[in-house]
Amino acid sequence: MCLICVEFEKKKLTLTEAYRNLGEMRETITPEHALEVEAMLDYEWQLQTQEQDDDYAWWDDIPFGD
Repeated sequence: MCLICVEFEKKKLTLTEAYRNLGEMRETITPEHALEVEAMLDYEWQLQTQEQDDDYAWWDDIPFGD
């Protein structure tokens, strides 16, 4: 495991920081591991955006001014 994986799993890196670090470290880690890290970060991003979308789903159900 690389530094990005370790620190991200400890919640010491935000998703944005982890993506930035991946861009900087991509040349020093193996291509296979870079793909694994990118897949992990993409999955976390999907989870976060899904949670954000659900926060305002109730707003569409309010008959506001209709």
